[in-house]
Amino acid sequence: MAVTTQVSVLILSREYMPGNTNSADIICYKPLGNASAAGRNFPDSRRIQLNDPRFTPCHESLKTINASTESYLMMGIHMDEIGMAWIIDNENGFIWHNGGTGHYNSYLGFCPETGTAVVVLSNLSPNDRIPATVLGIKQLQELNK
Repeated sequence: MAVTTQVSVLILSREYMPGNTNSADIICYKPLGNASAAGRNFPDSRRIQLNDPRFTPCHESLKTINASTESYLMMGIHMDEIGMAWIIDNENGFIWHNGGTGHYNSYLGFCPETGTAVVVLSNLSPNDRIPATVLGIKQLQELNK
């Protein structure tokens, strides 16, 4: 039986109160796009990361780091090991990477067992409200229930 894979892409933007551009007045996350499709129909890097033998060694553990913060642990987010720039969450079975600069942050994570992947792109700073990492991991957890 073929495993149905799913990719979820969330693109988020600031939503301001009318006439105000002060970041303190952000009232919600505004989803600008959401795409979900079976893996065979969605052009993505998930397939390459999971199936290309040139990339799969990047997901193997190079070192145990146990670097989860207390707040991450309370949300079920684990940073157990690190591969070649990939965080390995043994508890959830996820491999992920995130990044952010000034006013942007992003997250890409996948579950090798199910082939499910989540991408979150945001023009919010990682310190504004809820970071892309938290949103991405929570979405990945929901998709893998």
